[in-house]
Amino acid sequence: VLSLVITLGIMGFAGIGFNYVNMAAIAILLGIGIDYGVYMIQAANEMDAPLGPRGLARNVYRNIIVCAMTTTAGFGSLITVSFKGVSSLAWIINIGVAANMIMAAGLFLTKKRHMLSTAPAAKE
Repeated sequence: VLSLVITLGIMGFAGIGFNYVNMAAIAILLGIGIDYGVYMIQAANEMDAPLGPRGLARNVYRNIIVCAMTTTAGFGSLITVSFKGVSSLAWIINIGVAANMIMAAGLFLTKKRHMLSTAPAAKE
C-alpha cells in the first residue's frame, strides 16, 4: 500500500493524471505488491534453510528483481503506443513496479534483521 502512495506522489509530481485506462493500474500494482510480499513471506519462513540468511536474501532479491524486470519490459513496450491512455498506464505501472521493488527489498531487509536479532543463539 505504501508503494501505491509513492506511485501516486510521483504521478502528481510528474503531472500524470488519471483516465479510464490507467485506473486499472491500482489493481495491477496491488497484485504486484502482493506477489512480492509472497516472495518475502516464503523467504522468512525458510530463514533456517541450508542457504543461510545471506544466501536466502540473495535468492529473494534476485526473484523480485527478475519479476520487476520482466513486468517493466512488458509494460514498458506500451510506452511508445500513440494512445495516451495506454501510454500513461505503462508509465504508471513502471513507476509502481519500481516502488514495489524498493519497498519489498527494504521490508525484507528489515524483517531479516529482526529475525536474526531475535533468533536464539546457536549451541555448539
